[in-house]
Amino acid sequence: MLQPEEIPYTVARSRRKTWAIHITSRGTVEVRVPLRVSDRQAAAFFREHRDWVWTAWERKQQQIKEQERFSVSVGDTLPFLGREYPVCAGEMVAFNGEAFFFPPGEYAQHKPALLALYRALAQQWIPPRVEMLAGQTGLFPQSVRITGAKTRWGSCSGKNRLNFSWRLILAPPAAVDYVIFHELCHIRCHNHSREFWALVESCFPDYRMARQQLQEVSRQLARRDWDT
Repeated sequence: MLQPEEIPYTVARSRRKTWAIHITSRGTVEVRVPLRVSDRQAAAFFREHRDWVWTAWERKQQQIKEQERFSVSVGDTLPFLGREYPVCAGEMVAFNGEAFFFPPGEYAQHKPALLALYRALAQQWIPPRVEMLAGQTGLFPQSVRITGAKTRWGSCSGKNRLNFSWRLILAPPAAVDYVIFHELCHIRCHNHSREFWALVESCFPDYRMARQQLQEVSRQLARRDWDT
């Protein structure tokens, strides 16, 4: 059995000022350090944080195993806007508002079509919602785009272009609204200052509850094989 001190890692040097240990989506370990840090110093930093690395690494390995076991077939359920809908037999991967439909075959065979369906649903649902909430706040983006981002629900560029991950369509409507309000507020405040959070709260008083909902969706995503 692998011991904590035996976990393999790589040293990644860059023009950064901080030191960090990162567990990648593939389950590998990176020690991220400034350019002038030696291998010996990086190894000492790794040993210092070995207990944390072991816990995080084991958790990631479990997530990877769960993702490998993940499958979708008739009789299962799939999420949309915070609700689980039944998966029924059909001629093609589809969603009619009451159920998802899957044709015969392995999940891996239909996975690209399912991801494309979710992206299409996000495109249908999120931009009109942004337009509605922008009208309420008076904060209007230059554009709205649906992306495949895995680690961020949404973002706002310096030119006030908003991006939203298609994965956001899995969250409850209130959580989707929170992310939209969050990014709209960045049009006025391109930071996370007190002024920004006061603006968010004025637009969406229950934002803390919505953040908790997003955390649960993130945990579900970590257990399911929906990576593109």
